[in-house]
Amino acid sequence: MKNRLVFTLLFAIVSIAIMRAQLPYTESFETGSGYTADVDVIDNFDDYFARMDTDCTGPPDPCAVNFFMGYTGFNGSFYWAGEDHDDPDVGGVATLCITLDAIDISSNTSGRINISMLAAANGQNNPFELANDGIFVTYAVDGGAFQPVHTWAYYSPDGGTTERLAYDEDNDGAVNGAESDILTGTFEAKDRDVDAVGTSLVIRICAHSEASSEEWAVDHIVVTSAAPLPVELTTFSAEAVEKGVWLDWQTASEVNNMGFDVQRSVDGKSWETIHFVEGHGDARQANTYRYFDPMFTGGALYYRLKQLDLDGSYAFSKVVTVQRDFEQIRIFPNPATDYLFVGAEVEERRFYIYNQLGELVRTPPFVDSRIDISNLSPGMYFLKLEVQGQPMITKIIKL
Repeated sequence: MKNRLVFTLLFAIVSIAIMRAQLPYTESFETGSGYTADVDVIDNFDDYFARMDTDCTGPPDPCAVNFFMGYTGFNGSFYWAGEDHDDPDVGGVATLCITLDAIDISSNTSGRINISMLAAANGQNNPFELANDGIFVTYAVDGGAFQPVHTWAYYSPDGGTTERLAYDEDNDGAVNGAESDILTGTFEAKDRDVDAVGTSLVIRICAHSEASSEEWAVDHIVVTSAAPLPVELTTFSAEAVEKGVWLDWQTASEVNNMGFDVQRSVDGKSWETIHFVEGHGDARQANTYRYFDPMFTGGALYYRLKQLDLDGSYAFSKVVTVQRDFEQIRIFPNPATDYLFVGAEVEERRFYIYNQLGELVRTPPFVDSRIDISNLSPGMYFLKLEVQGQPMITKIIKL
């Protein structure tokens, strides 16, 4: 009896040890385990969020038969796929997720990991209809907040005539013209190095689909150790002052560092590069950097650094935020065609209009609380208003 008890305890200990995957890690949906899905359902082979059998031999095999195109380039015999998730017989909600079991990364000494995977989608008949359609892959370390690693987002290069999913390089949820790597029925591979200092890693794959033909699929998620960053960023901070924002950062060492794109956002999602700061190339000693952004608006602004290597690779810093509240000054109408009116009873006022690159385009005349913008080209601008030496910036739209 005693020996049986010892054996049982040893078996339990070994079972616990082997249940937690270690690096290198692979999930190709071959065994039907190793993850937790919100649902695993195929509704009469029409709508689904499920593990799929690639041979499509029909019931009882899990295989959907209404693809506009057959998927190719998958790994093994299974993958995960979805379409029309908000069908009541599938999930009833448009966004559904798969969470992979925790991965032990305690053996990783570089503080960086590489996450690669395959993805595919219906590339015919303009299947994706909504701006929030997409595949969103995130990761979390030691129970922390989930951070984006791979995103395939809605993309229409022609204003709605062609609608696809395309790879979103900076994970901001909006694909621009330079990021037009469009998904098709052939699985494509993407990989990215991310910071991961800790002992446990969790990967979550979510997708949004609420219409028929919005077909997507993922497969072969691989996690391995990655080389440490060539640039070790030790600090990054932002401080609001009277005329703008000071950004300060420091590196402990640098290898092949071309420099830093300073990026700004008004909502924490859409980013623009406002300045480039040259790096030190190769440096074993600490280096400090500073940049002043005069375009400070009331409310919140978000900043991050895009560190660029000489070989073309890059990495993003953490996001820092600054906040300042101003007395409400009404500027109307906005959008406007010819004139803006400023509803503020103050004596000393100065006005500057900048384009989206931060370039001063004009200092318009101000007469009777009215700003003439009739000569501006249509588009978005920033109106900087100085009231008794205090700056306030707001977006304006010229029609």
